[in-house]
Amino acid sequence: MAKTKVDQQQTRSALLDAAEKLFSEASFNRVSLREITTAAGANVAAVNYHFGSKEGLILEVIRRIVEPISDHRMEAVTALEEQYAPEPIPPRELIEAYIRPVVMLLDMTDQRASRLQKLASRCISDPQVGSREEFGELFRREAQRFGKNMMRSLPELEIDEIIWRLHLTMSTVISTIGSQDALTRFSEGRIHSIPPSELLARLVDFTAAGFESPSSFSTIEETPEKKGPSRALTSAALAIGLFATACTPGDLLTDLDSEPDVPLISHFSESTAQQSDIALVDRDWVTGFGSPALERFVGEVMSRNRDLKAANARINQALAGAWINRADGLPELAASFNGQRNKQNFIGLPIPGSTGILSSYANQFSPTLQASWEVDVWGRIAAAKRASLAEWQASVENAKAAELSIAGQAVKLWLQGAELQSQVDLTRQTLATFRRTESLIRDRFESGLTNLDSGAGVGQSLSSQLILAEADTASAKAALASQQEQLARVRRQLQVLAGEYPDGDRPLPSDLPGLPGFVPTGLPADLLDRRPDLLAAERRLEAADSRVTEAKRSFFPTLTLTGQYGTSSEDISDILDSDLSIWGIAGNAVQPLIQHGRLRGNLFRTQAQRDEVIANYEQAALTAFAEVENALAAERWLRQQEEALQSAADRNRAAYRQSVDEFTGGNGDLLTVLTSQQRVFQSRSSWRTARRLLLQNRVDLHIALGGSFLPKQDPKRN
Repeated sequence: MAKTKVDQQQTRSALLDAAEKLFSEASFNRVSLREITTAAGANVAAVNYHFGSKEGLILEVIRRIVEPISDHRMEAVTALEEQYAPEPIPPRELIEAYIRPVVMLLDMTDQRASRLQKLASRCISDPQVGSREEFGELFRREAQRFGKNMMRSLPELEIDEIIWRLHLTMSTVISTIGSQDALTRFSEGRIHSIPPSELLARLVDFTAAGFESPSSFSTIEETPEKKGPSRALTSAALAIGLFATACTPGDLLTDLDSEPDVPLISHFSESTAQQSDIALVDRDWVTGFGSPALERFVGEVMSRNRDLKAANARINQALAGAWINRADGLPELAASFNGQRNKQNFIGLPIPGSTGILSSYANQFSPTLQASWEVDVWGRIAAAKRASLAEWQASVENAKAAELSIAGQAVKLWLQGAELQSQVDLTRQTLATFRRTESLIRDRFESGLTNLDSGAGVGQSLSSQLILAEADTASAKAALASQQEQLARVRRQLQVLAGEYPDGDRPLPSDLPGLPGFVPTGLPADLLDRRPDLLAAERRLEAADSRVTEAKRSFFPTLTLTGQYGTSSEDISDILDSDLSIWGIAGNAVQPLIQHGRLRGNLFRTQAQRDEVIANYEQAALTAFAEVENALAAERWLRQQEEALQSAADRNRAAYRQSVDEFTGGNGDLLTVLTSQQRVFQSRSSWRTARRLLLQNRVDLHIALGGSFLPKQDPKRN
């Protein structure tokens, strides 16, 4: 359990590190959860599991930055309070205590410090959630502390004036830190970046002068229920925050990032052990059954199965679609050659000495190179590329799912065939036993022995026992015929799976393999990373989001650049003469105006398709969880059933031997022999079936968990 907690913490930290890096490089709304989870090696549902939502993840990233700054501020203010007590703190020193931790970010040289600076800038230009209530809680404590001290330092200012100046102060600080390059541009190169110490001094001078200046505004009248410094100071919490502004990008320019609502729990309810470092999908789980024959058969199926070949063909189809979409965003170049010869007649034109119609001939040869390129200004083509790439990735995962499913079918069918072969062998042995018993009874019946002589009772003959023995033999023959028919059918099914002609000539063992050992099921959230069908569903969701983005960007103008270059000459020998070159450059912008609802209908359709994909993903995840829970629960009950049937078979065999010994010794009952031999057959047959069901359920568990239980390989060691 301790290992599970460590793994959970590692996943959480990996998500935070990946989000911090990606958010610093791009705006909050431009970074998708899938980019974060891919970089962290986790799944989309893990974000919901650890943070509740993408906004919760953003809040936690900001908290990692803000809390150390807040702690430094509080320590500095505490030191100032102790230094100047009982006098008020000078405003300049109080302001410096609040600005210094932020400015000192610029004095850090490590990679994470650079990310923090970029994040500060991002929150000015793209603060997606900066105005949410949760962010106020991050700064409420220090807001109250700052306000109370500033009221003591500047008693002539009203609380509202302090809040205003505080808001302007922190906005200035954040803007200055996040956009130092703007100063260079604004000053036309006269001022470049300055050291953090000088920047701090300038900011303190500027803000202190602002706080110490007299107020030229009247105090805003408050309602009685809102008066008092406590409420006002609480409302100033966002003003001193590092990320205290917000803006909402246009909906058409916002990339979607659907978050499926997948309920997750800390562990599978039917599992007593959790371990999250288990492998992704593979076929290594087949080796756990300890049967080389089974491994060879599964290998044949994987290499020759027609369904797997079809799945691989679908991968190539999706890959070709990705190539096509990739080409849409690249310049196109075409070459053409145009040659023509024209004849022109000059009718009615008087020319001395002419006896016919005057004609002229003209040649024109023109080789040309044409180039065209649609500039992806709004990201429509990029969204189409992402969609096609995600669809290709989904096809790859679908092929893995098909491989896992067909491997499971092969193993389960092979186990069924092995059980039927063992049942055939058992029935043959039982038939031989029944025939011996029938022969023994017939011999006694024909010799005229009575039940009185055999100790079975007075007045009874052996005719009824002989009939029962004959019925047992006939039933065994019927069971043997039925089992042989089923065995032949399974052999043909195995051959079809392996891509062979189904002639029924597939050898099978007569013994079932042993049950593999302990099952480390992992966490429910891990299942979303292991099951290829769930990974495929997640990729389809990414594709659906990108298709919606593509549909949105279709509302914007398309910009196409075209150009051509070539030569034009009447003599073909001059087509390479640069003096005869011709060229042209053109730009074309098209803005859809009246489409009669076509674009909006396409957007509505892609959104509905996206909603369908989300619902399918959620249902697939719930079904996957149920499959694991069912397989875990079934294994527990099937183990108990198999153990009980094995015990019953052992006891029935002992009872049969005892009844035979007693009968041949003259002290037993023939009916007891007949009954006990039937029970031996039934219990041994039932035990074989229960064992096969237990093994097949383990196959179901492997499929439900997405592969084997081998540890993941450390990529650093590869």
